[in-house]
Amino acid sequence: MRARYIPLLLAFLVLGCVQEGKPKVNASEEGVVITGVSVGISELMPEERTNLDLSLKNVGGSKAKDVRAILTGLGSMEATPIRNQLAELEEGGSDVFSWDLKAPRLEGFTTDVPFNLQVLVYYKYNSTAWADIAIVPSDYVEMPEVENGTSSGPIRISVEQSMKPVRTYKQVTQFSLRIDIENVGSGTISYLGEGWVENSTRNNKVEFLRVKVPDWWEVNGYEASAEGNWKVISLKGDEIPRLTGGKKATLFIPINVTQVDAPLVERIYVEVGYGYKIASEPITVVVKPLT
Repeated sequence: MRARYIPLLLAFLVLGCVQEGKPKVNASEEGVVITGVSVGISELMPEERTNLDLSLKNVGGSKAKDVRAILTGLGSMEATPIRNQLAELEEGGSDVFSWDLKAPRLEGFTTDVPFNLQVLVYYKYNSTAWADIAIVPSDYVEMPEVENGTSSGPIRISVEQSMKPVRTYKQVTQFSLRIDIENVGSGTISYLGEGWVENSTRNNKVEFLRVKVPDWWEVNGYEASAEGNWKVISLKGDEIPRLTGGKKATLFIPINVTQVDAPLVERIYVEVGYGYKIASEPITVVVKPLT
């Protein structure tokens, strides 16, 4: 039998980029948000210029990377990016993107012509979660105290176990970890590819998923690499289910544990990485006709 006692986990260990301290309570269901969009002049004469400014803030619990923005709805209006990409935006950080707009020369028009402009913002983000798994002898009657948590961001991870607690009745007991990946933000999982063109084949699929479990657990159905006192399951591509309707995906990981003769609580860690797209509210710029 395996004799272990409920550990008090205070150490910070690393899974890739995951810090194994207690993540913040999910105070925000967003990552990068658009805090404002404005133009210097909303009514332009032909060939007149103005600036469009987009204000961004990272309100989530992770650093945003490869932040890029595309201005849409231009029609015949010219737009030159002054600044429309960032390598990274720190947690809590703010920034402004800008474009130089030039009104077209509208031949043959006698009335105002509206241009409904909208900005699409793409960025890379990570979300993390942790969960305590209680494992007890078969005759143990109380439920050990357990906790779980998730970082703030547009993709939320939750972890459940098929047995609460996991009761070990024999030499080997099997249970399953259920990992739910849910889009709780206002945008979609999307990726901007080469030439600043959206890669629609990757929509609603996270880029990677990592699960970190104690090294004495046996993982079934997935390859797991050893890292110190841990086993790490790293999934990519088709190994990760696509979010149904862009909203939710579920993954089950079967686990075997040996019999224990004292209650214990083990903590597991999950991290997902993904691309995300949000859109600004439309803003209208009116071009006056030639007189």
